[in-house]
Amino acid sequence: MHRPKPGTEVVDRDSGKAVGEVVIAARGHKAVELLAVLQKDAAQLETLSLGATDGPLLTLSELPYEQPWPPPKPNNRTTRDKT
Repeated sequence: MHRPKPGTEVVDRDSGKAVGEVVIAARGHKAVELLAVLQKDAAQLETLSLGATDGPLLTLSELPYEQPWPPPKPNNRTTRDKT
């Protein structure tokens, strides 16, 4: 599989609808790995493909880092470097 460009659609093969898009991709040892933003419900699907319904089938993996939940609230204070 080629390395997809950012913005390439992730498609649900069953419905034919776009459910996300590629953020970044890199060639790994055995496959292309990518980070994509998906609709919440799409993360449960096993029928995701790249670019079109007949595109390469995608396999979901866990994130390589911990994701806090709920996400922390933004800090509205400004900080200054005191150098």
